[in-house]
Amino acid sequence: MVFSSKKTSVLGKFSFDVSFQKFHVTRPNRAGCNKIYEIRRSKSFFFELADHPSNTNDIHLKIHTNDYHMNKTPIKYNSTCSIPNLKFQLSKMLEHFFSHQSVIPRTVQKKYFNFIRSKLLDRYYLIKSRGEKQNFRNTYTKTFFNFSYKRYRFYFGIFTPCLHSITHELAPEHGTLCSVPAPYIMSFKRRGCILHQKFIKLFQYRYGTDYPAEPPINSKAIHATVLHNRWINKKEKHIYSQRLGISYKNQYVLTSFNAYTRPERRIYQKQLFDFRTHHVTESKTHQRQKLRFERACRAIFHRRGNRVDTRAPAQNLQEQLRRSRIHHFLFLPSQHIYKPIQHVKYHRNFRIIDHLHYNFPIPSRAYRRTKKKKHRPKKNINLQHDTLTQHIPQESPEEIMITHDLPATTIQPILSDDKNTWHDKLGFLVPNHLLPYVTEEPLYVSKTQEKIKGRTHEPGSQPWFKAVKDRKILAERLAEREEANRAYSLRAHLWGTTTHNLEFRDSMVSDLTHFQNHFHTEISKLTNRRHLYQENLDKGKAVSKNTKRLELLEQDFAKFQIDYHSIIDTRQIHYRIKGHTSDDTKELEFRPHKRSDNMSLDNIRHTGSIKKPRSDLLITDDVNVSILQDL
Repeated sequence: MVFSSKKTSVLGKFSFDVSFQKFHVTRPNRAGCNKIYEIRRSKSFFFELADHPSNTNDIHLKIHTNDYHMNKTPIKYNSTCSIPNLKFQLSKMLEHFFSHQSVIPRTVQKKYFNFIRSKLLDRYYLIKSRGEKQNFRNTYTKTFFNFSYKRYRFYFGIFTPCLHSITHELAPEHGTLCSVPAPYIMSFKRRGCILHQKFIKLFQYRYGTDYPAEPPINSKAIHATVLHNRWINKKEKHIYSQRLGISYKNQYVLTSFNAYTRPERRIYQKQLFDFRTHHVTESKTHQRQKLRFERACRAIFHRRGNRVDTRAPAQNLQEQLRRSRIHHFLFLPSQHIYKPIQHVKYHRNFRIIDHLHYNFPIPSRAYRRTKKKKHRPKKNINLQHDTLTQHIPQESPEEIMITHDLPATTIQPILSDDKNTWHDKLGFLVPNHLLPYVTEEPLYVSKTQEKIKGRTHEPGSQPWFKAVKDRKILAERLAEREEANRAYSLRAHLWGTTTHNLEFRDSMVSDLTHFQNHFHTEISKLTNRRHLYQENLDKGKAVSKNTKRLELLEQDFAKFQIDYHSIIDTRQIHYRIKGHTSDDTKELEFRPHKRSDNMSLDNIRHTGSIKKPRSDLLITDDVNVSILQDL
């Protein structure tokens, strides 16, 4: 009898481990397929499927993740087969994943378990098919897919390592292979993580045949040659913005200089011109484009930039044009903006141009000759208008930081027809609205400098114009304050009191009017009911019932009373702080012809309180109303 030495396997005898393996990258740009490396808004989980080993005890399945909260302790899972298939491996790895997180509820896990497993299995065969292809194309297949639940985002995929060599600075002869998962795979098993994607060899189509793409030559000489060719051919480029609904053209021109100024080393300038807007219809697209363009204009004219002079809003066209030149922004069809090209410059010996010192073609220097002209103020008024008006500030709602004294003596030159006037003594143009506030006295930098007679603003400079404008604003504010005080005094005179007690009198009258309106509203309800019941009695309708209602209503009339302090809020300031009545106020509020109302009774049979003292009441202090009522 022959016995076989091979033993049969017991159910659940084989086992394998499943654990989490963490990866991390430091590159900040994580867009496109590289979003799997982002750790703030999403988490990535890549399942590494094991090959078929000779011994099942060596199987260790890993889930590579960028979530550092996952526990790396491996857990054993049993299997009835010595070589688990892919579907069984994915099932156990998904079970391990769901057991270590709590954001997805158990019902959702059961609902999408088979769906996620089938998607991972399909993704494995797609990656394998793409990597084994040998076509010269740059088409790629992603190694992951998206899964989201409410505000939680997950990226599930098949682990495909980068496998690019990494060398260390201390030991360059000893290198390691990169184990970071790759976001996609191409033919010939080309792949790479976010750090090594630049080393992937790409193919390019040339003359009907695919060739490996040569690394582009990125040198200064090539860029300078391209700029020179575009300048010499006068090539214009049309730019259109689909988001803003605008278009313009640009062209490269030479930087010209003046013989009497320092030459410009930058060779080329980019000229922006021919601005046009295309949001002219009432369609939704054009309306949105118009809103975005207006938003960009507000950003340029109000708040963009770190400079102090660009934080204040631009109120006039001249200031808006200056801001647009700073930010190279077009908003008018007549604009021409020149933007210097910074990376192509002449050598420092710019007076002599030697083409041998350059390894790229350069143009000759654009030299603009100008003639010196004698300064004649009377004849050069129109010529200097454009340059001088650049320093003329306009009205802006900014706060006054340094106040200046009002003008003591003003100069009265002849006003011109335009908005500016030539000042004979100062020798420059002054806006007409600032002319009455220009004096011969110097404008100091601050109040401290004014006390010590120190530094002053240079006449005609932009700070000097700002100081004159501050003087104008201060004078206007003082005039407005005087007008407000005069109107307040007139109002107090009409009330027969002083300005000190005007608010108190006005508040007390307002409260009394409010109480009387409330009293009228409540008493009108009773009078209307009395009128209705009386009409029913006159018509003979329900005589007994209406008679009884009238009797009850008369009782309500007898009990009707409203407390003044229950309607008016006595916590207001004119009740809490009455102050002391001065002698001037008593004299103004004295009413000698006011009759006494102690003998008259109102409908509630109460005597009225004395509001104003008569001439026969020689009261010098404040009147105590409660004492007078008791008398």
